[in-house]
Amino acid sequence: MRTWKLLAAVLAAGAIILLNGSPATAHDELIASTPESGQRLADAPASVSLTFSDEVLTIGAAVVVVDQSGQDWVIGEPVITEGIVTAALDDRLPSDGGFEIRWRVVSGDGHPISGIIPFTTGDGEPVVRPSDAAGQSAGADSTTSPGAQGDSVLRPVILGVLGAALALAVFSLVQFLLRRRRRGAADDARQDSASAPDLERHSP
Repeated sequence: MRTWKLLAAVLAAGAIILLNGSPATAHDELIASTPESGQRLADAPASVSLTFSDEVLTIGAAVVVVDQSGQDWVIGEPVITEGIVTAALDDRLPSDGGFEIRWRVVSGDGHPISGIIPFTTGDGEPVVRPSDAAGQSAGADSTTSPGAQGDSVLRPVILGVLGAALALAVFSLVQFLLRRRRRGAADDARQDSASAPDLERHSP
C-alpha cells in the first residue's frame, strides 16, 4: 500500500506544479483609464487615472502625459491606491491639444507592464507618432513588456519539461512495482518448490 500512496503523492505534486505554472498566474492588466483611449475631452483634465485588475507595486510606477513636442505635463509622483494609479496634471495643460499617457507599473507578480493611452482636448489633433512606434499606434493600449513576452514563450516549455518529468516518474514507479510483483511471485514459487520434498518426507 505504501507504493500506491507514493504514486498518489507523485501525481498530486505534479498536478500542483502544473496548476501553479499555468497561465492562470497572468500579469495584472489595465482595465480602465480616465481619460479613455482615444477620448476627446471638452476641457483639459486636472489628472489622469489608470485602473488595474489587481493591486500593482508602488515601486517602479511611472506616468507621463506628453504632447506632440514631448513635453511632460504631470506634476509630482503618481499615487497608487488599491490598483488605481493617479497622476496630477499641470493646470496650464492646453485646452486644445493632443496628448499621450505613457505609463509603466510593476505587476503584483513582479513583472513590469506598460502602455500608451492617447487622448485629445478641445479641437486639438491627436499626437502623431514616428513610424518606428507603429506598434503603439493611437487608440491601442499595450499591457505587455519584453519580460512578459519572454515569460509567455518560456511557460509552455517549462510546463512541457515538468510534464515529461512527471510522466517519467510515474513510469519508473510503475516499472518498479511490476518488478517487485514479479520478484515476489518468483520467491513464492521457489518457496513452494523447496517445501514440496519436505511434505513428501513427512507424509505417512
